[in-house]
Order: sequence, then C-alpha cells, then structure tokens
Amino acid sequence: MTTYGMPYFLSDKTGLLTGSEFTDVNDRVRLVYRCTANDSTRKAYIIYDSTVTEVPSIALDFGPDDSLGTISFQSDRSLPMKKYLSKVSMLGR
Repeated sequence: MTTYGMPYFLSDKTGLLTGSEFTDVNDRVRLVYRCTANDSTRKAYIIYDSTVTEVPSIALDFGPDDSLGTISFQSDRSLPMKKYLSKVSMLGR
C-alpha cells in the first residue's frame, strides 16, 4: 500500500529547554512545549498543538534526578516512559 503525504519538518527558533514552540516549515502544526513544575522531587512538561487548542495533549512527568516517569495523554491514559525511552549518559553509566 502506498502512502502519500508530506512529513512534518519542525523548526525551533528559541532553543530553550524550559519552553519552546516547534513550528512546521509549511505552517501545518505548531507544538508548544512548556515546563510546568521544576523542583527537587519532580519535573513536569506539557505539549500541545496551538493550531488546534490550548488544552495540553501530552504531559511528561519526570521523577527526582531526572529519572524516567510517566507520559499522560488527553484520554487520561498514562504509560511509563521506560517502556519507550531509555536514559543515556555521555559517560555510558
């Protein structure tokens, strides 16, 4: 089966880890990334598509020392990050 379409190419003009906007070069989607909590016990981020709504689509919740936590979707479904991600270090630890 052949699939036709254009892939998304996202551009970030800020380069900030605390919050940024990633805009498709063809202006089809605009993803906003914001830090909502940052303390010694956890870090939390939200991601939403500002072309559709201001309601968060995805919530990323990291544990202490930036350990992998959970990913929550709008459908109230939460999944452990370790199922899809692995934390790597430049030192291999």
